[in-house]
Amino acid sequence: MKLVYGRRGGEWDVEHTKLLPGRSYRFSKDVNLVPDPEPEDYIKAIKNFKTLKAYTIVEVMDRKEVRYKTWYKTIHGWINEIALIGAVYEEVKQEESSPGTKA
Repeated sequence: MKLVYGRRGGEWDVEHTKLLPGRSYRFSKDVNLVPDPEPEDYIKAIKNFKTLKAYTIVEVMDRKEVRYKTWYKTIHGWINEIALIGAVYEEVKQEESSPGTKA
């Protein structure tokens, strides 16, 4: 398990930038998801937040930068790097699971 995002010795650890498309991960805490990182209607987007439960295995399908923040696309929605603060992640080998299944 690796620290995804947290404060160490006065510096921010940016381990989360190592999440790669095509790989599956399991996070140690619930993670908020949104349908689109650049919504036309932010109020509607907030109402459509979903939660990825802790330890759910999810495949990162894409990664992009929006307003200096990293976003990760999954089959469930988009995860913002801020949602990963304090989370610990573990890469899960593809043969162990299929995307979106419980661990």
